[in-house]
Amino acid sequence: MSLSSGLFRKGLLALALLPALAAISGCTLTPVYADRTVASEKLALNFGTPHNRLEQVIYQELELRLGHGGPEAPLVTIGAGGGSYAVAQSQTADPAKPNRATVGASVTVTKDGKVLQSFSRSASADFTTNSQVLADNSAITDATERAAKAVAETIRLSLIGLLMAPESAQ
Repeated sequence: MSLSSGLFRKGLLALALLPALAAISGCTLTPVYADRTVASEKLALNFGTPHNRLEQVIYQELELRLGHGGPEAPLVTIGAGGGSYAVAQSQTADPAKPNRATVGASVTVTKDGKVLQSFSRSASADFTTNSQVLADNSAITDATERAAKAVAETIRLSLIGLLMAPESAQ
């Protein structure tokens, strides 16, 4: 008898919560860093051609988040480069050495042959080497691509600020 009364109580509880769940389901939240925002149609851009892997990563991230534009959309061209360096120069017995990869990008936004804005952004990502060539090369590649994605995010936010500004400010 206790099993059936337990099921009965759970059934009543589910029926009591049903109106609350229906009311909550009508609420929606839009995150600030959503992939496609409401303004993405206004932010549709044309992008230049990448000349190296870092530019390719940045262009792909921007196209993913901002979309493609039509023939009237502004053109964004990016020049990017990077490098890495050791963070610490001290001699220790630990084979793991801290390093940092840095990516810098210069961005030019043009529309109808007129430069709307030029700016540069940079970002860095830490990684560790341990004297194993394959692992070290993989760590450098991963850190450089992480830094390129961070640069792409700062460029995306800068483009949003540029293109969402009132027309009088441009």
